[in-house]
Amino acid sequence: MKPENPIGIRRSIATKLLKIVFSFYLLVAVSLTIGQMVMEYRYQKSSVEHDLKAIQQTYEKGLAIDLWQLDDESLSSIIEGMLKLPVVIGVSVRNARGVDVAIGGIIHHHGVRVGNVGQHINLLGLGKEVTTLYDEHHSDNNYVFTHEFPLSYVHGGKTDQLGRVTLYSNSSVVFQRVKLGFLLIVLNAILKTVALWFIFLYFSKKLLRKPLLSLASAVENLSLDNLDSVRVDVGTSGRNELKVIEDSFNSMIGNLRNSVMERERATKALRESEMLRKRVFDSSRIPIVVMDAATCQYVDCNAAAVQVYRYASREDVVGKTPLAFSAPVQYDGTSSDIKALHYITEALEGRPVVFEWLHKRPDGELWDAEVHLLSFSVEGTTMLQFSLLDITDRKRAEEATTLLANAKNKFISVVSHELRSPLATIKEATSLVREEVLGPLNDEQKEMLEIAKSNINRLGRLVNNVLLYQKIDAGKMQYDFLENNINEIIQEAYRNTVLATPERKEDLVINLTPKLPQTRCDKDKIIQVLLNLISNGIKYSDHGPIVIETRLNAHEIEFSLRDAGQGIYPEEIENIFIPFSHGRGRKTGGTGLGLAICKEIILAHSGRIWVESERGKGSTFYFTLPI
Repeated sequence: MKPENPIGIRRSIATKLLKIVFSFYLLVAVSLTIGQMVMEYRYQKSSVEHDLKAIQQTYEKGLAIDLWQLDDESLSSIIEGMLKLPVVIGVSVRNARGVDVAIGGIIHHHGVRVGNVGQHINLLGLGKEVTTLYDEHHSDNNYVFTHEFPLSYVHGGKTDQLGRVTLYSNSSVVFQRVKLGFLLIVLNAILKTVALWFIFLYFSKKLLRKPLLSLASAVENLSLDNLDSVRVDVGTSGRNELKVIEDSFNSMIGNLRNSVMERERATKALRESEMLRKRVFDSSRIPIVVMDAATCQYVDCNAAAVQVYRYASREDVVGKTPLAFSAPVQYDGTSSDIKALHYITEALEGRPVVFEWLHKRPDGELWDAEVHLLSFSVEGTTMLQFSLLDITDRKRAEEATTLLANAKNKFISVVSHELRSPLATIKEATSLVREEVLGPLNDEQKEMLEIAKSNINRLGRLVNNVLLYQKIDAGKMQYDFLENNINEIIQEAYRNTVLATPERKEDLVINLTPKLPQTRCDKDKIIQVLLNLISNGIKYSDHGPIVIETRLNAHEIEFSLRDAGQGIYPEEIENIFIPFSHGRGRKTGGTGLGLAICKEIILAHSGRIWVESERGKGSTFYFTLPI
């Protein structure tokens, strides 16, 4: 289809370009034509001057003879013949004194015309004054130029100067010669201008206007629905500016087509994601409500939220503020509106917020909720999402657990303190009897008293461990950190163990790395850890070596104790440092607090403690202290 021109030929770029180009072309053409005409005029003027010189050669000798002989008739005939020549408009003959003796045609004295070609020849006679027959003040409009040459006569070997002859010509003579050339020059310039105008108009229409109109038509018909079928062809060949525009426009259509396809895919994915989100949102068992941050009103909620709030439908929730579901006073006595404002402000600053909030149902029932609050944006609108978790049962369980823990601690404290005094009395009384202060004993009685003494000491250690762990658990354990040598501490713990269990002295093996750097620690607490670990090694290995070693790592000192006992079941290793835990291989009674106390002491020293064990092959306990 032929593209329409919506702007008209006069306002088109081609026409404007044509006007600009031909304005400059006309200026150049006129300048060149004028220059050509000036050059032609000068050439013809030079030709006229050459003809005047030729006339001199033709008539010079005759004029000299006639002037010498004073032959008026012959002189008049020569001058008349000269005036008939097309290049001569006037002749003036002067004698040797500079006096005109003959004039004819149009001559000029100081720019004043004194005759014309139509007048008769004036012969004034030799030596007479010049009398003009015409108006001396009648000026000639044409530019006059002259050719002057001397007259001389040779006789008897002598040359006499007779005077001078002046030939007059003017611009009209030159223009007579060049007028046809001028006409051809002007006509040539006009014809070239007109021809170039139409040629330029034709080709600008073909090479510029039509391609641009094709491009405009393609742009006008372009839409998102026909991107696959539209392609611009400006109808030009070769690699030029219009071809670059065509390629760029087709490339733009391709990019636009890809962008539309990508947008459609993204829209489809977004729609599917939104549908999936809506399904997840509606089907989620976690109560979720969404609030507009600008109005502080709920704008959406899921079925779980309607259920936990005990309302009939979603419409009963949407439009209300969070305070409509909140107990007026919270756990800590804070007003619900102040608490809500505090946490909402934190969420709007971009930080996820988790807090507990006491809620109220329509019937006045209070229930505890753990709220997860976060902000997000939808089309420039800031929203807040409240994810609710009913923790009423958990809160009650925590309260019950707290009460039970307080009761347990109180019971342990009372029992422990109440046992220490009777145990001290029983231990003292048993010692008096065993030492026969109250009378002699037989061997059977002494054996029974030794058993009693051992159990009294064990019971005392149990009570001390319970009291110690209770102090650790309450955060009341005091530490005295000083610079100490770990090898010296181990040696002291070894001596105490040998005194308490001399029968296992040979099984205790110590391999200490010499010259270890000092470490900041509480000496008594570390000795307590060492004694506990060594005691466990002796308790759970009836025979075999118990090897104690130290070594220096990069930034810490590592202690290890390896026994040859029964080992620990794999599933029990991760629980072995938990309070009141016992392994299945337990031989003797105990509270299960020894390793838990060791762990708390080592952690307080910024160290690490762990165990490696294989059932039937013994165990190795490790702990580290920083240097």
